[in-house]
Amino acid sequence: MVLVKVKGQNARGRLSITHSHFEGGTRPLIKRLPIRRGKSNPKISKKPLIVKLEALNILPNNVSNIDLETLIKFGIVAAADAKIYGVKILGDGQINRAFTINLAISKSAAQKIEKLGGKIVLQNQMPVSKDRTLPKKAKIHQQQNGKIKIESQK
Repeated sequence: MVLVKVKGQNARGRLSITHSHFEGGTRPLIKRLPIRRGKSNPKISKKPLIVKLEALNILPNNVSNIDLETLIKFGIVAAADAKIYGVKILGDGQINRAFTINLAISKSAAQKIEKLGGKIVLQNQMPVSKDRTLPKKAKIHQQQNGKIKIESQK
């Protein structure tokens, strides 16, 4: 005759009492920890490298066009990081001459550059390429100031 455990903790089909992850019936630790998602998770969200506006003053006088290659060439940003994370120019400090900017830029930095007669080619817009897919009900508007606006319809 075979004895079969019918009732009790040992008859249950989950972890045995001697198992290393057994916690006496409380919620397991791995399930109590939060799942890291969203913009606070550095594995998912990659914020751009920040370049202050006053850092552009160290560039030679013959340089007037600022893009990613220029910042890498003069050692303001590292090449590997700049290509992974991107670069954004913020409006900290003052500049002493006009530039043509081909990077993402803050509003205050754009105002300071345009005040000196500079020009902003890209301003916080995401280029729409053939490999980037948009939602099916999205409308793309080209505004008069050159920006691209993407609206999704519900």
